[in-house]
Amino acid sequence: MNSFDVKTLKDGQFFTSQLLIDSQFVLLDPQIAFSESLKKALLDWDFKKVFSEGNISGMGPKVEIDLTKFETVDDFIEETPKEQKNTNSGLNSQFRLQISDSTKHIKANPRISPMDDVQKVYDEGLKYVDATYTRYATHKKLDLKDLSDAVRDFCNFLRDYKKYVLRINPVASRIDKNFIVSHSFRATITALTIG
Repeated sequence: MNSFDVKTLKDGQFFTSQLLIDSQFVLLDPQIAFSESLKKALLDWDFKKVFSEGNISGMGPKVEIDLTKFETVDDFIEETPKEQKNTNSGLNSQFRLQISDSTKHIKANPRISPMDDVQKVYDEGLKYVDATYTRYATHKKLDLKDLSDAVRDFCNFLRDYKKYVLRINPVASRIDKNFIVSHSFRATITALTIG
């Protein structure tokens, strides 16, 4: 497989075979020319090399691909309400609201086990960490104020209910979905508990 430096590719170049980002993601078919907007998008997303089984076949007519029509990664975060999909603060407020609701429910019902409420906070925390990772990976943006507010509230919750939080078993479907997210959240819980 041949590799090509994105910076050296020119507007209107064709390839003799499919152009790939990696072994599974097809970027262009041989019938579509490389464009400046595609080059800019690749560089913005920090893709420095592209690959192809073929070579550059020459220049052709300029065909522009409108990248604005593609959905963003935020559109795939199903748990976030539509009006809050542009930022991560929607999931932050959901996570913080779940912490607040669970704390009130546990204090109002001291005779029942708090495990259900703690599980809800844990699940909402996983969603928040997943959204934070996704947002940073795709947009290179991290809202430190929102993050610190969420961590502060979670620390207070963990201080009061750490023996229950430590008993939570991660759901297998969530671990399989994104191991990095699950592992990061579990490591954070362990570190905050020790700290």
